[in-house]
Amino acid sequence: LLPMQLDDQGSAVLTRQLEKKGISILFGFECRSISGETDATGIVSARNDTISGDLVVIATGVRSNTIIAKNSGIKFNTAIVVDEHMQTSVEGIFAAGDCMEYNNQWYGIIPWATATARVAAQNMLDFGSAKFEGITPSNQLQVAGIDLTSIGIIHPDSPDYETLVSVDMENGKYFKAVLKSDVLVGGIDLGSRKIALKLRQLIVKGENIADIKQSLFDDE
Repeated sequence: LLPMQLDDQGSAVLTRQLEKKGISILFGFECRSISGETDATGIVSARNDTISGDLVVIATGVRSNTIIAKNSGIKFNTAIVVDEHMQTSVEGIFAAGDCMEYNNQWYGIIPWATATARVAAQNMLDFGSAKFEGITPSNQLQVAGIDLTSIGIIHPDSPDYETLVSVDMENGKYFKAVLKSDVLVGGIDLGSRKIALKLRQLIVKGENIADIKQSLFDDE
């Protein structure tokens, strides 16, 4: 559940809270078709099981309309490819936001859009005056009234990272902090907002927090 914002433990906590609200969650369910002639009446699975319903919501993510760029010969991968100045493969043509990728990275989130747009605008006015230095990915949302914030690296892929976790399954709270050399580089706050604010501030500072890391979640 929400694999881009949660890990397995966090997903289990959120699933439990949603089930308490009477929401049934089916994992690994492959939808084959939508039933109903003029209005949706449910969905049919690949195993031919039918689930009735009055509304079908299809959440497939963000995909920008880049047909103009493709047809013009501008270099394109999963999105329009740009350099550190947000300039495309064609001199004088810039791209920013959801429609572009930089260093094989792409995020369909507001911080990415605003940061890349700022660099593109500066370079359109004075080329070479600004370079894109990346962002710390951040997502803040509510799921059925439950607060969820994920920041930075939440799925560490190296033993160089240290992970601290606090799980409160009954009250629906899950906190995670990811550190590298005692510097906070990512975290998850599910069920609160206080911890998210603290994590965000510490990530921005980029300071060694060895002396306080064991008390990161104490405010909650």
